Amino acid sequence: MSPFWERFKRAGISEQVLAMLRRGVDRVDPRLAHACAYPAPYLPAVEQSLAYVEALVSAIPGPLQINREAFLHHPLVRALFAAPDEIQATLCRSPEARAYAEGHGGSCHGMCALLTAEHTVRNNFGPGELDGLLVRDLPRQTWSFDHHALLCPGASEADVRAALVIRLMDGLFDAVAERVARRRIEGVPTAMAKGADDRVDLGCVSGLCEKTLDFDAVLRAPEAFLALQTQEVAMDALGTVEEAAVASSAARITLVELLQQAHPPRVVTLIQCHGDGQAPSLTRGLQDVRYWMG
Repeated sequence: MSPFWERFKRAGISEQVLAMLRRGVDRVDPRLAHACAYPAPYLPAVEQSLAYVEALVSAIPGPLQINREAFLHHPLVRALFAAPDEIQATLCRSPEARAYAEGHGGSCHGMCALLTAEHTVRNNFGPGELDGLLVRDLPRQTWSFDHHALLCPGASEADVRAALVIRLMDGLFDAVAERVARRRIEGVPTAMAKGADDRVDLGCVSGLCEKTLDFDAVLRAPEAFLALQTQEVAMDALGTVEEAAVASSAARITLVELLQQAHPPRVVTLIQCHGDGQAPSLTRGLQDVRYWMG
């Protein structure tokens, strides 16, 4: 580490915060490293947002084991996937899971990852349980899950959570860059907009210095761009996922949704795969038939 960075390390600024700041500056505008007493003006905002994102990532549930057996016995797995074959299909469709498998002997066995899915809510009529009786046409609000994705695959839960912190911080830095671009399009006066030459001393260009305000606007209020929301749903004896329990026997499920600005909410949980990512084979198919037939 250079004496320049060593000075901030001695001041109590962690290397992780400094590395994250360098990453953010590279995504927003690399010239910022040469302007406005860098890095001091940016450090408090980056430190605050990094602490927020780390706490948010630690609150994501999991890891949840996903496989055919879990589909039989775990209500959340049965809620997220319509059938056991959907688990394998999700793994096989995921570009990040495939890339991980290619680097690990062609298998997703033992892989951890963040599973995300969008939910669709429908109001309809269907069979359900009411006061212990099976009712043919019961009004209900049902949930279904699709557009599954696997993100940040890794060998362990710690690897996935660490990669997810970086991914979400990149999203906040992208929000900073979008704010900078929007301010430029809207014609907010800056020294650069007034015709300042790029060849002048960057330390004196107020257009660059004003970007510290953009960093502060996003990184000092990360909850406006990134948050978790918890909802409780129920699964009745027929496997229908509903907003509220219809019967006393319904299994309650807690869903955690990741809210990101300009993106639809997505249910998130850490998952761990055990063997359902391999390509199907006749032998495996026969084993599954024996398992399901008892």
